[in-house]
Amino acid sequence: MGELCASGQLRRDCAVALERTQVIAVPLGEVLDIVPKNRHLLQELVQICCESLSDAYDQLNTLAFSDTVQRLVRVLLKLGEQLGHSSGQRTELSVYLTQEEISQMLVARRERVSTAMNFLRNRGLVDYSHRGYLVLNLQALQNYAD
Repeated sequence: MGELCASGQLRRDCAVALERTQVIAVPLGEVLDIVPKNRHLLQELVQICCESLSDAYDQLNTLAFSDTVQRLVRVLLKLGEQLGHSSGQRTELSVYLTQEEISQMLVARRERVSTAMNFLRNRGLVDYSHRGYLVLNLQALQNYAD
């Protein structure tokens, strides 16, 4: 959401749209003018900022304490929830992702992601559709994560 603009900090990462997206820029000054008049909006903004901070803590803990396969499993589960659609007993992602894009999500080298992906594919946790989309066994991935 661009929450760091309120602190004057530059953001060193960027967002990448995985599907058609419409973005609306709202200057911070306009938000600050409206928030005091709308308690519900203030509550929503605080909630969004808290979720963003929580996600950042989760990412830090994952980078510090999890290996590449564990991080990949967590990312695949999240992608399956957000972008997946049922394909029999499995879930197919609705967007095509390269291993380079996944490696950026994991903050890992593409070669490490390729090795981790092969590890999961050999165990039947992930596969590729005939169109090249990832197909996930969400239950098996969740079992692995647990």
